Amino acid sequence: MRYLDIYSTALGKTKLNLSKKEKDDLLRYADKSNYSKSGLKKYEDRTSVSKETYVLNLDIFNTLKEKIYSSFLDYKNLYEYKNDFAITTSWITKSNPGNYGEYHKHMNCFFSGIYYFKLPINSGLISFNKFNNENILIVPQKWNKYNNYGHEENIEENDIIFFPGNLYHTQLKNNSNDVRYSLAFNIMPKGKNGYGDSTFEY
Repeated sequence: MRYLDIYSTALGKTKLNLSKKEKDDLLRYADKSNYSKSGLKKYEDRTSVSKETYVLNLDIFNTLKEKIYSSFLDYKNLYEYKNDFAITTSWITKSNPGNYGEYHKHMNCFFSGIYYFKLPINSGLISFNKFNNENILIVPQKWNKYNNYGHEENIEENDIIFFPGNLYHTQLKNNSNDVRYSLAFNIMPKGKNGYGDSTFEY
């Protein structure tokens, strides 16, 4: 029998190679940034996000922004979109030992991405969940891409990942003894998109 994957969700992952200076600049910025707890209820054991939400618009990170966008183009080409895109918001996520995130998706964006620039061993995977409204639960003999509800992705330092902005995700618990940093960002298509009464221009 032939099987077809329909409505597939693609996660793109590759390495982002920065110079030592670029990496050091980012780490110094992360260390001195001001943060607030993520989520609506601001639990103390949650990860923190930088109060600055346009990190990649800072002059010091112009080259970093270019490298991220260049890496994104490989992911974008999978969809065969002709549009140009723009990185919109961008922020640092900080996870102290014992911290973890909560499932969320990013609003007002088309794609999202995360660059892991400080990732101690055992500091937490990224977990995705589709949260579909199935009415009947059957536990399979083995989970696979056709019957599962979520996915946990192994990540390493200097990994950068891209995914649709409407995909629910979270950081799992930081079980290391060190802080973990990542740079998250959102991406929107530029120009006129859609058609008829579903047209928008960014």
